[in-house]
Amino acid sequence: MRYRLGYRSKIKSQSGTFVVEFAVISFILALLIAFCGDLVVRLSTKGKLDRAAYSAVTVIKERTALFDQVDLHLLESDDQSQQFSDLKDIVKGSLVRILGTSFSAENFGMTLDVIGYSLDGQLMDAVSFTLNEDEGISCEPAVAMNTLLSSLQLDSTPSLYRVTLCYQTENWFGELLGKDYGIVSSNAMSVGR
Repeated sequence: MRYRLGYRSKIKSQSGTFVVEFAVISFILALLIAFCGDLVVRLSTKGKLDRAAYSAVTVIKERTALFDQVDLHLLESDDQSQQFSDLKDIVKGSLVRILGTSFSAENFGMTLDVIGYSLDGQLMDAVSFTLNEDEGISCEPAVAMNTLLSSLQLDSTPSLYRVTLCYQTENWFGELLGKDYGIVSSNAMSVGR
């Protein structure tokens, strides 16, 4: 009988620790759920951006075969800007169809980089196009285009195209930690014809 009374009083004296343990475990589970939710959203968005970036770089590469046989970097600046604007509209339309109502143009960023050779075979400076600040978020590629071309060893002189897409997603886990993990980016690269 004495043993039973001691056991009950021990449970009563530890009842506060169970509440504390439950609170700690609940907090850890909430962090885990926020992390998993963020991860799922980011991976899904990354896959969709990968597909759109690959399609965009293919469109810009194949434009030389479909149109006037002139590489993008050899066009006049107004024509280059128009080509980028057309490509931007195609990509935005594609992302509207892919992401549905969750797509927001303010959360979207895009950069097109082109580097190639002049008609006399001289390497030209890289040409880069980005969205204006009022059109979306900043989207900068991690590696400069000149660096990529120096590692490309070819006998011919093709152009090199790279499309970088960025999208600002929800940042649940980052808000809990006070950091921003919300920007998802993808890039695709292709050698011209």
